[in-house]
Amino acid sequence: MRTDIGALFMSPHRKAMPWGGERWEAAAHAHGSSTVCGGPCDGRALDDVAAEYGEALLGRRNRNGFPLLFKVIDARERLSVQVHPNDEYAARISDRGKAEMWIVLGAQPGAGVYLGFNKPISSGEYRECIAGGTLASRLRFIPARPGDVFFIPPGMVHAVGGGLTVAEIQQNSDVTYRVYDWGRVGGDGKPRALHIRRALDVSDLSASGARARRLDTDGMTFLPACRFFAAHLWRIGGDMKFGGGDSFHILYCASGMVTLDGRPLPRGSTAVLPACAECAVGGAGRLYDFWVPDFTADYIAPLSLKFNLAEIIKLWYNV
Repeated sequence: MRTDIGALFMSPHRKAMPWGGERWEAAAHAHGSSTVCGGPCDGRALDDVAAEYGEALLGRRNRNGFPLLFKVIDARERLSVQVHPNDEYAARISDRGKAEMWIVLGAQPGAGVYLGFNKPISSGEYRECIAGGTLASRLRFIPARPGDVFFIPPGMVHAVGGGLTVAEIQQNSDVTYRVYDWGRVGGDGKPRALHIRRALDVSDLSASGARARRLDTDGMTFLPACRFFAAHLWRIGGDMKFGGGDSFHILYCASGMVTLDGRPLPRGSTAVLPACAECAVGGAGRLYDFWVPDFTADYIAPLSLKFNLAEIIKLWYNV
């Protein structure tokens, strides 16, 4: 197993959308892969590097390729109302399911997100709202502000509202079933395709979202986790050692300027730290960290001296 690999500074794969655009910052999917910028792997796609280095990059928890996709969404307008399947359903089309989590980086006044339904809805009512174009009136709208976190399990009907910049960590999947698109047309002047039959198959009509919990410790905030991904927010204000373990880490600089082994990671930039590597982190800023967790080792053990188990368990989403 090759271990001669350090932090990979990423160049994003960009996608223009009718509502704005998104940058796939750390992605190794057939529909788009980010590329390494600088170093021995300069110019290579992340999926190619992951295939060569295998466990040294991915870690022992990840046996089937790069399992996550990290993107930044710039929503000038509302995204479509959509829903994602779980792994079992997505396997029918040879993809993964899609659990995801949003971190609000920027929000214009009045901006927010749509998560599930604002009151109980039956299957028949759901179909009628879709057919009649009135679904928006039944969705739960939650005003959003920078720093808010929202967890979206498979099956929850949802949409990012206009005027938001959102960091999204998710399973490595590009399966989206559009339910409603606000009457919008695509670049060809025609309405974008909807996926009503599949959306009806996978929608959880009981699901309704809320702002996620967080737990603060000295220098770090523990964000929600599930079996697919976990997240920390580090407040970098000096030198520290980072990395090593059973999973790679995706590092995103949300503010300030941090350094990895002396190389700058400016605001809005992303690096992937292989599981086999450690690096010296310096500078000053806010650094988001995403990885595939062991909840007992990564959450319960470090938090148990300050918080009771019931509070810690509330950060876990069993999807």
